Amino acid sequence: MDRTTKRDLAIILGAILLAVASLSLIGRLNIDSSTDAFIPKKDKVVAINDKIEAEFGSLDAMMVGVYNPNGTILTKDNLAVVSHLTDQFATIEGVDSVMSITNTEHMQPSSDGFEAIPLYDKDEEGAIERLRERLDEWSEVYYGAFISQDTSMAAFIIYPKTGLGQDGQDAILNSLKNVVDSSPHDSLEFSYVGLPVVKKQINESLMSDMAILAPIVGLLIILVLLFSFRRLAGIALPIIGLAISASVTIGIMALFKITFTMATMLVPVLLLIVGSAYAIHVMSHFYGEVTLANRALSRDETHLLIHLVFKRNRMPIIMAGATTAAGFI
Repeated sequence: MDRTTKRDLAIILGAILLAVASLSLIGRLNIDSSTDAFIPKKDKVVAINDKIEAEFGSLDAMMVGVYNPNGTILTKDNLAVVSHLTDQFATIEGVDSVMSITNTEHMQPSSDGFEAIPLYDKDEEGAIERLRERLDEWSEVYYGAFISQDTSMAAFIIYPKTGLGQDGQDAILNSLKNVVDSSPHDSLEFSYVGLPVVKKQINESLMSDMAILAPIVGLLIILVLLFSFRRLAGIALPIIGLAISASVTIGIMALFKITFTMATMLVPVLLLIVGSAYAIHVMSHFYGEVTLANRALSRDETHLLIHLVFKRNRMPIIMAGATTAAGFI
């Protein structure tokens, strides 16, 4: 095995190992589906938002809805479930505060002006009736916020601590679901809403879409290569190069903590699309030269032909790639 062959094999092996190492970093990708990812960190809007959150707490509240399909939520047993879950939610790491109809204070007139009393006190006489009366007293505050108009659904409002990031909010959401699943609640149904919930769903959709789009694009490229060259090498070599480049790009994004947004999710797919054009360009020139030779080429002649094709097409491909990159910038 000559030196050139050893060098080529070393380059190929190194590229494959680099691609495998890059793919192993996918779990470290920082995915952010919010519009905040498009705003510069030093922008005035970001500074104002951070100041407001530092003063008043997180603006990204989560809500857990509890629904009784068989009637009202305002029964002793159902309110016991709401009270229990309210206490459990408050103990979750990263949660700043939890509000529900069982721990909210109600303002009522007193001799000194106003006094705060529990909206619901399970130990007072006629607790359910008193709760209904208090809800009706401040109906514009409670209905539509803590409880539905028909009283079949109640809401828990969970405020995360500031500065948690998407991973921290996802952890809280998972903990909320675990608490609900592990608590007895008979026929009650639960739902989860709020901006953090939407972000998590979008993140999962982004990864799911990429997992679907990339193979589809790859299959279409394979069909084009098959139609163009009708040779296994003409299909395998471009695809391997494209797969390595896409893998390394994702690895670099994960390694340097480059945020994966709704815009950059298309980067791997675009690499396959744009990169395939250069691969087809090189392979078509190579097979064109082979056709012109009109005979079987020796190994040395093949190496020489490959060198010649790359030499002729190096600058056009570099210039085409540079203009494409400039267009994306």
